[in-house]
Amino acid sequence: MANTAHFFVDDGILKISLPFNSKFIKKFRKNTYNTFIWNKKDKVYETKFNTYALKCAVNSCSEFFEVTYCDILNPVIQYAESNKNSIFEPTLVLSNGNFYIACINEPLYNQVKNIELNNSSSTLFSCSLLAVKVHEDILNNTKKQFMASRVNNITKDMLPLSCNFLKELKIDNIVLSFRFSGKIFIEAEALKNTFKNRYFEVYEAYRMEKPDITIHPYVYIASKFERPNKYMMAALKVIVLDI
Repeated sequence: MANTAHFFVDDGILKISLPFNSKFIKKFRKNTYNTFIWNKKDKVYETKFNTYALKCAVNSCSEFFEVTYCDILNPVIQYAESNKNSIFEPTLVLSNGNFYIACINEPLYNQVKNIELNNSSSTLFSCSLLAVKVHEDILNNTKKQFMASRVNNITKDMLPLSCNFLKELKIDNIVLSFRFSGKIFIEAEALKNTFKNRYFEVYEAYRMEKPDITIHPYVYIASKFERPNKYMMAALKVIVLDI
């Protein structure tokens, strides 16, 4: 097994015994998160044991060597492999015909206990407001993807369809970014007309009362050039337009 990297633990120290490979060494040294040092005496790489260091080293070594593990590490690797597709944050999932939120905690449960969990527009929208992810298996069309995301990046040609989605959510107020004014004032006027023609109330961010935001609830229509601001934070949904 001349081309094998062997991982083992000795008194709390994670060590790697492996043959010389200049390409591996060069890449391993460039890894910003690599905490291993070369032990000249024992001719091994070593670092204080932690699972992140183990993952980093296994990923690096697997490109160049066959990888083996000591009896201490074998159960750790087997557990990681069996759980690599596990969910570790609150996520709406569908299993055996039933919807539920994986990795839920008590405060979140108190927020969702009166919400009927399904793949309806209202439920997906509620998930977006509570920062609950929706599993990709549920998001099988454009409409569901829109409803499940608090921030939506769209192109101008997708705007009419997005307006239909907003009407379904019964959101009638639009706050338009001030970043669409100035040099692209014509675009701003066209956007206002697009929303007004679909019976939305349109407000311009730079004309709203400061420091309080008095229009609520609303959707914020943002420029792709702007940074997060108070209007975005207060909006139920943010649409970032690529124009």
